[in-house]
Formats: sequence, structure tokens, C-alpha cells
Amino acid sequence: MLKDALDSLLKAVDELEKAARSDDKTPLNNSLALSEAKETFGISEDNPNIVVFADINDFKFINGKYGYANGDAAISQVGIKMQELFVENCKAQAFRQSGDEFVILLHKDSLNEFRECVNFFESCFVPGIGSGFSVSVSFGYIVKVDECDFETLRARAETACKQAKKQGRGVCVEWTEEIEENAVESFRKNCPNCKAVTTCYIPQNMNLDKVQFCAACGKNLSESN
Repeated sequence: MLKDALDSLLKAVDELEKAARSDDKTPLNNSLALSEAKETFGISEDNPNIVVFADINDFKFINGKYGYANGDAAISQVGIKMQELFVENCKAQAFRQSGDEFVILLHKDSLNEFRECVNFFESCFVPGIGSGFSVSVSFGYIVKVDECDFETLRARAETACKQAKKQGRGVCVEWTEEIEENAVESFRKNCPNCKAVTTCYIPQNMNLDKVQFCAACGKNLSESN
């Protein structure tokens, strides 16, 4: 009797712990689980040694066109596909970091299989409004470098992901020093002079306010009439 009660209690505790690390929109793990997983990342040959960063392309547009409920449906569908292709097929660990951003921890022995699976994210169908719609996902990755901590690796994988977005849908790019040197940030801003909305691209290490000029009138975006 006591043993049964203890077993039930231990099972309940185990279920609570799993729930605390499970994402609320996908079958993947959440950011808490990721913060724990990074502590064992790459510590032995058997542990994952590749960090992958991924996010849904044009997600703000999706929310604006189809609504936030369908944006959540897109996140869910992408998570389901990642669980099937990466976790189950490639034995990877997959996490929804936040919003439409995902982190995947992978062993280098599964890299080729992973890259083949990425092709399925060129167009991921989402059942929803009307007859449904499709989304795509971009990926960037980096193989563990001994002198880099996990957060640096994750940041570099994200930089590679931004490069992948420029190359098309369902693309996966490996981080290189050249990509880091040429990395740019984009932002949209209303020109204080002509009121046009312009998209600017600048190197990541430059100041946004001092170097950007409106494509419509040529004035510095940090200045006003």
C-alpha cells in the first residue's frame, strides 16, 4: 500500500518535471530545458556538438495576414515536423527558444541526415484559415569550437541563419568567419523627413542611428527637418 502510494507520488513528480520543460505550443522542449541541456553540450564524444538555430521566415507577415491564432498554428506545425524529422530521425534535441525561434542540438555524425531533412522545411503546410497556408524555415549551424562558450555558439548559429534567409526557403548555412564579418542587421524605420518607410541594412557592429539614410529622400534617418 505504502509502496503504491510512493510510486504514484514519484510518477506525479516525474510528470510535473516533464511538464515544466515542455513547450506549450509544440511537442518540443522549452527554454528551461535548453538552459539545462547546454550544460552537457559537447562535454564528451557522445554528446551533441553542433548548435543549430532556426526560425520561421516572414513570421510577422504571417501574424499580420492570418492572425495570431494561425501564427501559433504555424509554430505548432513546424514543431511537429521538427520532432518527427530531427528528434525521432536524427536523434537530435530540439527546443523552442521563444516565439518562432528554435534551437537544435545535434551530433556531427547525424549532420548529413539533418541537412537532408532541412529540405522538407522549404514549404511546411499549416492547416488553418481557409484551405490552409504554407511557411518556410531557415537554419544556421556551427560545429563546437573549444574556445567558444555555448552562448557564443548559439549567436553564431543565429548569424548563419540570417544568411540562410537571404539564400531562399528551407536553406541551411554553416557559420564561417566570413559570414560573421559580412553579417548585417536589417530594420524598418519611418524617415523623419519625407515620412517614407525604408528598410536599412548595416553591419552588426555599427550604430543604427548614425549611418542610415532614407532610400526615398537620402536624408540621415537620425535627423529631422
